[in-house]
Amino acid sequence: MHKIAVFRALQLGDLLCAMPAIAALKYNYPESTLYFIGLPHYEVATGALRLCG
Repeated sequence: MHKIAVFRALQLGDLLCAMPAIAALKYNYPESTLYFIGLPHYEVATGALRLCG
């Protein structure tokens, strides 16, 4: 199992632009655990990723 850390982007748009890359990581490493390291107010946006995969 892999543990993958995704560091915060500076703005919400940066996070949205990174979503295809994040989805590719999860697709290629399905048993991995992704950790999002960033500002607390982006937790809602990263939580939406759970709905996508």
